[in-house]
Amino acid sequence: MPNFPALLLVLIWCAAITWFDWNRRRIPNSLVSAGLCVAVLSLVFQGQTPLGAGPWLSLVGAGAGLLVMLPMYALRVMAAGDVKLFAAVGALFGVWALLPVWLIASLLAGLHAALWLSARHLLPQYAASPRLGAFRQLPYGIHLAAGIACVALCPGIVSALTPQAFL
Repeated sequence: MPNFPALLLVLIWCAAITWFDWNRRRIPNSLVSAGLCVAVLSLVFQGQTPLGAGPWLSLVGAGAGLLVMLPMYALRVMAAGDVKLFAAVGALFGVWALLPVWLIASLLAGLHAALWLSARHLLPQYAASPRLGAFRQLPYGIHLAAGIACVALCPGIVSALTPQAFL
């Protein structure tokens, strides 16, 4: 079970990511750095990340998070803030948390896209709204933040998807 102060910091971090990505369609570097600081401080003072990953799993998680999302950035499917955020998730929770965070975020993003397209089709008067017209891309950081919060609050999700769970 993650410790309460680290869990609270992660949830506040998720709320800030959600606010910025929804309102400004960007995730500031300072927010990504804050997540990395929580990971480093947790490693220094407790010897593990908020979900119990050690230094090596945290380092591998940061690298894997960056490498997995970098092609999406190169293809202009994902923004740079989302890529850096996913690397910070790997640092915070370790490499094994990346898959559940990504699965949850992708399912939520798919649902969000389906609802948005349905609303545009069913309510065409809102499709021409200047507020909606300015933002054509889905804010994937919001979905990543929801995945982060789910994994932080229910760490059993991670242990269910580790290789040891399938042996």
